[in-house]
Amino acid sequence: MEPTRIGGTALKNGLVLQSDRYWAAAVRDPDGTTRLVSGRRWRLDGLGAGNVPMIRGLTRFGESLLTLAQVSSKLGSGVLPVEGTRVAAALTGSLVATSLVRVAAPRSALVQEAGTALAAFVPAILALKDSSIAGYHGAEHKLIGGREANPQDPLHGEAPKEHDRCGSNLLGPYLMATVLTSWALRRVTGGRTPVGSAIAGAVSLGSALEALRWASRHRGSPVSQLLLAPGRFVQRHITTVEPTAAQMEVGRQAMEELLRLQASAG
Repeated sequence: MEPTRIGGTALKNGLVLQSDRYWAAAVRDPDGTTRLVSGRRWRLDGLGAGNVPMIRGLTRFGESLLTLAQVSSKLGSGVLPVEGTRVAAALTGSLVATSLVRVAAPRSALVQEAGTALAAFVPAILALKDSSIAGYHGAEHKLIGGREANPQDPLHGEAPKEHDRCGSNLLGPYLMATVLTSWALRRVTGGRTPVGSAIAGAVSLGSALEALRWASRHRGSPVSQLLLAPGRFVQRHITTVEPTAAQMEVGRQAMEELLRLQASAG
């Protein structure tokens, strides 16, 4: 049997790993001690959209956010990657850059939407460079990839720090979808409205998740290579670095706990 697929999210000082039914998180506190927590995932299967294109990706994304809420409730504030001064600075940079694009860009709606999308993403991506999150991001990929390469010894398999199922690979599809849907919204409505922007955002994310799903199943396709290229570049040079031995140790504790939960469930 093919082993259960595992995903993960790098935290500020640790790692959370999750399967279909369970999650486990390990973090290292400033005093050097490690905390390990775990639980059963909250699922949205009751919505009946598990295999509906577009909606299935948004459902899985929502479940991942719920898992992070569970992690935060057990570990306390300050562990999620969206917390901290770097993220605050990135948000400020995004707002400033977005405003500048709207003022300085030509009147072409398509050019403005492309510039705005890039201005919103670039500061957030750069905020991860040389951070502890980037190291734990590398640990996440090495542990997940190592388990896939060697299921018999899932804690010690060899794998690179990049992984094709990383959320970073949403970058290319999401930027493209965001530009196209926002441009189409302008063409239809003549401008932006809060409701229209929310719908466009959901459509963009759903489309990007479907594109990533397709690309991961057709990795040899030139279209797939094009879709994954921006995310691979970002992983390799910005958001992911080789983890330290201490970071790998924390990650292995999370993986070991998750595998224990999986085994106990049968």
